[in-house]
Amino acid sequence: MLPSKILRTIEILTLSFLCAMNARAQRVRGELRLDVHDPQGTALSPAGELVSEANGFRRTFVAGPEGRYVAQDLPFGVYRLSLQAEGFAPWSDLVEYAPKYQCMWW
Repeated sequence: MLPSKILRTIEILTLSFLCAMNARAQRVRGELRLDVHDPQGTALSPAGELVSEANGFRRTFVAGPEGRYVAQDLPFGVYRLSLQAEGFAPWSDLVEYAPKYQCMWW
């Protein structure tokens, strides 16, 4: 049988490890998919920017020729999405990106 001080240390280390694993499992990220077309349905390839002041996230991009772009590995939060395409007025709006379901482990 191990001395109680060693057992207590093992219990604390095990609890710390489990809490760290739980915190890592809750680091949820996702993706935002864009599909950009003009009013007639023609695909546009706009330049864009996705910014979140709250989490310091900033990404610039250019959509592909079919008008699609996927922003991956996004932390949840509120973003300003700005798009600019030749021949069209610039567009900008807020997008809230949040989990559909949230799990809490106690």
